[in-house]
Amino acid sequence: MNLIHKIKSYFIRHDFHLWKDFDYDGYELKFIELDEETLLEIGHFIKKNLNESAKAYDDRFRLKESTVTICESLDELLPLIREAIRADFKETTIQSLEHNWQFQYFVNDHNSSKNTICVSNGLTSIDGSAKNCIYTVASIRKYKNKYYYWNSLN
Repeated sequence: MNLIHKIKSYFIRHDFHLWKDFDYDGYELKFIELDEETLLEIGHFIKKNLNESAKAYDDRFRLKESTVTICESLDELLPLIREAIRADFKETTIQSLEHNWQFQYFVNDHNSSKNTICVSNGLTSIDGSAKNCIYTVASIRKYKNKYYYWNSLN
């Protein structure tokens, strides 16, 4: 799927907007290209920051039962995160060169869905127009000692 179409359809469906003053500095874990060390840092971040959720799903934020992958451990979860980021990276790299963007991934708590961690991609225009766009690549919850994973790009 074309990245521009993906962003537009995501924003239209969920009524998201562009951020004018977005800044990556507020995020503890950020990276441009995923390597094994960074993947381990993501695992550590999840282990340290993800609290047990009172429920497994949250339909309001597209964390649905029909689209979840349940993992027994972090070791099972991390390859799924790697796969999603690498697929997005490949497409974003091509599109960002075409449209004069720079991008960076970051890991953070979901802004609205309690006890959910997201891996997101932030796009910033290089031309100085101060336009920024952010979308979620993957969301993770922990419920009954299992990890619930959603790939937002599917």
